[in-house]
Amino acid sequence: MLTTKFTPIYRYGGTKSIARITGRRNLFNFNLDEKRNQLQSTQTYKLVRTIETTPRQVYEVVSQIDKYSDFIPYCIDSFIDKRDFITGNPTLAGLRVGFKSYDERFTCNVNCQELTEKQNYIVEAESISHNLFKTLSTKWTIVPNPRKHTMSQVELVLKLQFHSVLYNSVSSIFADNLTSLAMGAFAKRAVNLGSK
Repeated sequence: MLTTKFTPIYRYGGTKSIARITGRRNLFNFNLDEKRNQLQSTQTYKLVRTIETTPRQVYEVVSQIDKYSDFIPYCIDSFIDKRDFITGNPTLAGLRVGFKSYDERFTCNVNCQELTEKQNYIVEAESISHNLFKTLSTKWTIVPNPRKHTMSQVELVLKLQFHSVLYNSVSSIFADNLTSLAMGAFAKRAVNLGSK
């Protein structure tokens, strides 16, 4: 006679947590509410890269938002609506991004900070158009490379959260690659302009 041993499955409290109770750690233990909360929270991606040109050159590429459509993949249009009338730096700018049937326009508040004596630069942008996103922001920090001052150490922090749980799920798969793709495009542009 063939016998099968079943391990009981239990439900706990008010959550939709399912766990198999055994003497060892269960690989299939998961909590649906916890996963849903992760997909509904802000995702943060951080990338640090050394770029073979000066911090000033990188800063000029990052702060010239109206030129993004010249070199960023999937960027159809880029624009600056307002500038600081003392520095000329953008304060309100945006992008139109398109890929296949996806076409979205973002307008952002922009904050550019220049500590030129230390060659430290920051460019922050926060979306104010919230059709697709609950949160969308970037922060670029550009400083001299600690070992070679003719090169730059650049940090890009991207924070995003869609209104849609489905979009959050998809972005959690691709956002790392998109952050790397964007950093690569900026690095190539800065090096090319720096060598002219």
